[in-house]
Amino acid sequence: MFTPAKLLTKYFLNDCPADGPVKQTDFEMYSESIDLAKYKEQIFSYSDIATINVLETIKYQDKDYEIYQVDIKNSQAGKNLLIFAATHGNEFVSALAIEDLLNDVRQNSEMYKGWNIRIITPVNPVGLAYESRYNENRCDINRDFENFSTIGAKIQKQTIELFKPQVVVSLHEGPQDGFFVIAESPVSETLRKAVLSNLKREEIHLAQKSFLGIPLSDSGLWYKKSFVYGLQKLFSIHTLGRYAHENNLAILTTESPWISRDVELRKKPHLIVIKTVIENF
Repeated sequence: MFTPAKLLTKYFLNDCPADGPVKQTDFEMYSESIDLAKYKEQIFSYSDIATINVLETIKYQDKDYEIYQVDIKNSQAGKNLLIFAATHGNEFVSALAIEDLLNDVRQNSEMYKGWNIRIITPVNPVGLAYESRYNENRCDINRDFENFSTIGAKIQKQTIELFKPQVVVSLHEGPQDGFFVIAESPVSETLRKAVLSNLKREEIHLAQKSFLGIPLSDSGLWYKKSFVYGLQKLFSIHTLGRYAHENNLAILTTESPWISRDVELRKKPHLIVIKTVIENF
């Protein structure tokens, strides 16, 4: 079943449809509030393996909301991996998955030594605090990759230009039944196959349909073809994925099912995808 027209309009054709950073009510979703002070403490607890800085502070209703840049540098690294988390604040597991990644880097440092890794989290701290898809200006950051009027979109663009990653992984969640990955056209067939293979090996429940209700030719994977970019251009939908495609940048967007109450199960496949990139790109 396709998403109703009014939801398509809201989520794909309107860059700033909300009244503010409002909690999600259009879909059934299991969400948990995030204590941002505790989240900061947990992120900075990995200062032994990473350089961590406050990249940006957003003031909203007399409170400060911070975006962090986490850099894991290796002197022998020849490749750069860029990771974005919590672009949509209601997708809270994307922010929590960063802690699992940092813990894995600490425990398995040899696996990551060929890479410099930069993490931006949370891209939308106000949205994360309010359990909202939208930012402090009621906008969807992932529809702002033409004008770059939101702080979150500007930061993503600037980070891509400065860090020059070989691959980007953007962590998200959605209303579909199961986990899937969106691979933009620059992503190689080899990497796509490796991602699916590892997800299946770990017995991750893979979505058979995307969040639009469109059947996936390979369960768990949406490899975007040229006609999709044509539709995005026709309807002026400016996402990070389209921006990456137009700039020949390999990007994987991970989508865990937000209806699940099992937070650990929702986090797990994001880390599997990141580790697959580390091992196979």
